[in-house]
Amino acid sequence: MDWLKREAARAQRHSHDGVLLLLELDPWVRLQQQYGDDCIQALDDRLSQLARQQLRGGDWVLAQPRGMWAVYLPSTDPLGALDAADRLRGRVATLDYRWQGQSLPLSASLGLAHWQDWKREPQQGAEQLLQQARQALAMARGAGCNCVRAYAPAPSGRSRYSGTRPA
Repeated sequence: MDWLKREAARAQRHSHDGVLLLLELDPWVRLQQQYGDDCIQALDDRLSQLARQQLRGGDWVLAQPRGMWAVYLPSTDPLGALDAADRLRGRVATLDYRWQGQSLPLSASLGLAHWQDWKREPQQGAEQLLQQARQALAMARGAGCNCVRAYAPAPSGRSRYSGTRPA
């Protein structure tokens, strides 16, 4: 969170946008239960390396617990971030990861949030951005995993829920 707060302050000071991506490895729990901690640690290292290869010099990636990574893309617009996120998702899906001679299929879900309000305090902005990225990741999981979802605020005066109305 400290890194994100620093980035929020920097982005606000220089008036540039940025995007926070949360990447979650879809089969992480199953792999951890089936193959153990050594497999997971090696996979975490490999995916951190893969993410760094896909990013630009000023971008950062931070491994989180339980098969999750936070990726911050400074000076990135929402469309550029969607493109970067989908490329990252595709790279994870095509990664040839083997453990004890067995190929393990992988997929990732990604949620992203874009800085939208520069008038907030940097701490509030960072926390809000993280919460929005978490909501987008939950939408990606809810959509069946192996996809990218972006947080989009609901238009004012409208319900955030979609679907059928009660009778």
